[in-house]
Amino acid sequence: MIDIELEMINKLDVLSKKEENNSILFHFTFKELNVRCIYFGNSKTMIIGFSGRNSAWNLNLSKGRISEFIPNEAYKLINDVLKEEGSYSNKVFFITLKDIIETIEENNISSVTDNDIIEILGNTKTRDKKYDKEGESPFFHHWRRVKPSNASLNKIQRYFGDKVREECFINKVTAVWSPIPTNNSLDFLKENVEVG
Repeated sequence: MIDIELEMINKLDVLSKKEENNSILFHFTFKELNVRCIYFGNSKTMIIGFSGRNSAWNLNLSKGRISEFIPNEAYKLINDVLKEEGSYSNKVFFITLKDIIETIEENNISSVTDNDIIEILGNTKTRDKKYDKEGESPFFHHWRRVKPSNASLNKIQRYFGDKVREECFINKVTAVWSPIPTNNSLDFLKENVEVG
């Protein structure tokens, strides 16, 4: 895990509040990779993807920490640029991401439409069971009253943030996911998500 100061995340929140869906898009280059990031201010989560490569994954930033875990499909696409002095490490990529977040300015961000978000969410599909047991279903569908598993809580946290994860834990509610987008797929963009 890489620590990031909460004031830097708050800066992203301020930038995203100016947008209709409280989300911002920013780009950076890591070696020869063109990295696209969509930050979601309400949930303090982010999707990371790569231009020209159909792979992406979710990150939760709400606790001021960045996980260095990359799902297998994305890792296989980018592992050649993660090699440093004969060994592989994700750390340099995530340190670069942290540095970009710390220096981002309003002129470095773009608006992002709901359609853009749905498109990149589709790229988060994964068969990596260590990352997501339901990885073939990246789209939120609805809430169900049943005690959530740890894996379910982790996925809820990656999409909806810590606050909603905690509500699901306390109220014994889990999320049901879908392989195709539905009307509810972008509920994590809402400022006040109603669980259950």
